[in-house]
Amino acid sequence: MAALLAVAFLGAAFTACSPAQAMEDTAAPSATASAPQAQSTEDAEEVDPEDKASHVHTYFLIGMDRKPSCGQSGSYVSLCMSCGELRYEVVPALQHRYALISETEARCETEGEQVYQCTLCGESYTVYTQALEHDYQQTDTWAADCVSDGGTTYTCTLCGGTYTETVSALGHDYEKTASVAATCESAGSVTYTCARCGKTYTETVSALGHDWKAATTSAPKTCRRCGAESGSPLASNPDGVTAEDIIATAMEYLGVPYVWGGTTPSGFDCSGFVQYVFNLHGITLPRTSKEQYCVGTAVSRSELEPGDLVFFETGSNGVSHLGIYIGDDQFINATQSRGIAISYLSNSYWDSRYYGARRIL
Repeated sequence: MAALLAVAFLGAAFTACSPAQAMEDTAAPSATASAPQAQSTEDAEEVDPEDKASHVHTYFLIGMDRKPSCGQSGSYVSLCMSCGELRYEVVPALQHRYALISETEARCETEGEQVYQCTLCGESYTVYTQALEHDYQQTDTWAADCVSDGGTTYTCTLCGGTYTETVSALGHDYEKTASVAATCESAGSVTYTCARCGKTYTETVSALGHDWKAATTSAPKTCRRCGAESGSPLASNPDGVTAEDIIATAMEYLGVPYVWGGTTPSGFDCSGFVQYVFNLHGITLPRTSKEQYCVGTAVSRSELEPGDLVFFETGSNGVSHLGIYIGDDQFINATQSRGIAISYLSNSYWDSRYYGARRIL
């Protein structure tokens, strides 16, 4: 008996039992079957070789042929103590034993993760949880005004993220609140005030200028608008004042600052300066540039002489600026940037705005 067991353990060849019995006796156990119980070799009954074909196998468990793993079955091997027949019994595959090994919570716009790993084989898988949606709440707001944008800020109670909705500035709502009518010789104005914030601005309305009726050299001109008379179609020159006298006087005021409506050496505008210079020599001229363009005689640009008045259209309402021609393409005038200064007729600004000339002397 001992010799027979030793041979079986070493894998020696045995005489097989009958095929029918071998098939019947080696049927695989159920998936839930437990490992076969080893039988004592002392209980085994020796079989006469002649009876091997019909005897009942007496199996003895000798070991595990293949260990079961996750997803793969194993098997036990048993030995018949009488005839040496080997029997293999299937051991069901193991089931994964997953355990949670790491977890990340879902956040706003970011998925959460749960990682599971099998404690038997190390295989793992991940379960994803849906990202959260922001829970925005209003946290700050400010109103738009005429010049500044308004807005509302929202903050997420979950992650602290913010965004701001902007409301565009409203813009001023200006209404006309005051006005001064322009006259032939005086500028007018219109004042506007914002109904929301009270800010104001004023637009200047240029003096209208006299609308002279036709006149002869022996009769004064009369303004259709205000009824004023020009006094004479030509300025009088009782003392024989020369162009040199006018130019010399004008040059004394170089650098005097420009003042809108100014008529004195503390500040001049263009027509106030010309009127003041001529008046010092006893020659009376009207107050505005439009009115001064109506006195004297017309002179072409090519026939200009020192002492002539040169006129310009700097806006869109006819004559609006003048100076005294001093010769060599130059004239002296009241400029807003330099005060009383000398300018050139050929300068692109003045050249493009030249309107005409009048000779007073």
